[in-house]
Amino acid sequence: MALNLRGGAAPDPFDNHQERKRYKAFMDEIKKVYSVIDTLYSEKHYGFLNTNYQVIQPISGIGTINFGSFAPEVFGLNFVVDQFTQFRDFYIDFSRETGLRPPSLINNLTPGKSFQNFDENYQNSLKALTLRMSEELEKVILSPKKGTMLSPVEFYQHFNEEILFLPKMESYSISKSGYAISSNSSCYETGLYVDMAENISTDLDYEKGKMIDDPGFLCYVKFANEYGFSIDFNAPWRMIFNLNHEKSRENILNGRPLEDFWHFYYDQYVELTGFSYDYYNIREFYENLYKTYYRRYNRLTSSEMSSLSWRQIYTDLFSRSLRSTRYGPGQFWVETFTLNRLREVGMIKKYTDFDEHDGVLAVRDHALELYGREENPRPGIYVENPISTGIVGQPDSGVAAYITSVSGQFLKRKMENLDQ
Repeated sequence: MALNLRGGAAPDPFDNHQERKRYKAFMDEIKKVYSVIDTLYSEKHYGFLNTNYQVIQPISGIGTINFGSFAPEVFGLNFVVDQFTQFRDFYIDFSRETGLRPPSLINNLTPGKSFQNFDENYQNSLKALTLRMSEELEKVILSPKKGTMLSPVEFYQHFNEEILFLPKMESYSISKSGYAISSNSSCYETGLYVDMAENISTDLDYEKGKMIDDPGFLCYVKFANEYGFSIDFNAPWRMIFNLNHEKSRENILNGRPLEDFWHFYYDQYVELTGFSYDYYNIREFYENLYKTYYRRYNRLTSSEMSSLSWRQIYTDLFSRSLRSTRYGPGQFWVETFTLNRLREVGMIKKYTDFDEHDGVLAVRDHALELYGREENPRPGIYVENPISTGIVGQPDSGVAAYITSVSGQFLKRKMENLDQ
């Protein structure tokens, strides 16, 4: 009897929930025997997290190749394309000899999508966020201090307290690490996925049920597993390069010792997005946002703005505005960095949590303590302390490493709870 799964299309929320449970029950049974990656729950960020729950991405500028004559316009990482091609060649030969076909939904075993550029998509997300905030910027210009331009610190504090936690901001993250685990990122940005039915929505379970029901489904899963791929729990037509499979590791290592795998993979194919990278990305976004506010408040054209010595103007404005605070510039940005990262992983849901929640206060205060006080050789002049860049496998006691660790451990606990 056909499964006829109706998750995502059932008439009411209760029926929808029950249908989702039916699909999950079927996939859980398959998962007991075969390698299926649970991209809905315990492994929802597969490929974006290393073994320490630090966020990673493919190395910027990493090379890709196309899938050959059967999908010349689709590109992937070389080791993914190579391994998928081996799987496909075997499966096609097997089908010719036995007459046992792949599931009809992926009958041609042709990729429609694999690699997407993480950096490009991240920048596009920041642009979309800036556009989304256009209305909020206009409100800041018109109120509450009509006729008075906000200083950088006043503007940033208003942004943190009144804008950052708005519902419209919920899916957006400013840091790369936050973007990677947000709903705006794509699994294809890891480079580890191969989609053979890209026009099928993962929100509707009907096609998933048809595929599971197909007489060729278990054979497909078995062969995929043998060739180092897992099946995506939430999209069974999507294969995932299994980094824990011996064949995958041998493919990547190319003759090197198997025990060197994680060190080699992290060194050659991926890079950390967190640590000082997040600190400076968040800081740059805020500064660019203030620049936009300054231009619009003063009704300057783009050409007029470009003729200004903006860096000097901004530095003077920022330095003067800091005099009303207890911080030097680096301390101010460490607090802003901490606020954003804790928001992005879900540790805080509203701005008042940052000032009132005991656990969050402890994190914030320890971050500032690790950063330390800045040298202040003369009034208004501060020497910022360096923010270190984390290196995989090496200890780092700096503030950026601390926030990266706190974020990772919270994310780990949250994902473990989802799986229960």
